[in-house]
Amino acid sequence: MITPTFDHEKKTVNHLRVHYRICSLELARLLRTLNVIDLYPSTPSTLVLNIGNMFQKDTMLPLPLDGTNGKVRIARDRQWIEYEAPIAQLDMLSILPSFLFELHHDTW
Repeated sequence: MITPTFDHEKKTVNHLRVHYRICSLELARLLRTLNVIDLYPSTPSTLVLNIGNMFQKDTMLPLPLDGTNGKVRIARDRQWIEYEAPIAQLDMLSILPSFLFELHHDTW
């Protein structure tokens, strides 16, 4: 589940929270027993969940994230994994090699 967090004026999205609920019995067992659980942004718009190199899920995000300020939370007993990060600023995105064109803000 992807949940946006809005600013104080409720006009713009400033964070995204991505929540994974583990429903498979085999994945729940891996979550409880393995210490190797990775949840990270591979690109600003893609989040990768990897459980012990035995399960991987790539999630496309509706908005690009600033992965340098992301936080991971894991609840092994409740069987969920969560990632939260702020939305990436346009000036940060325009310097990434994966972006073909430089981005500029209109000031009008």
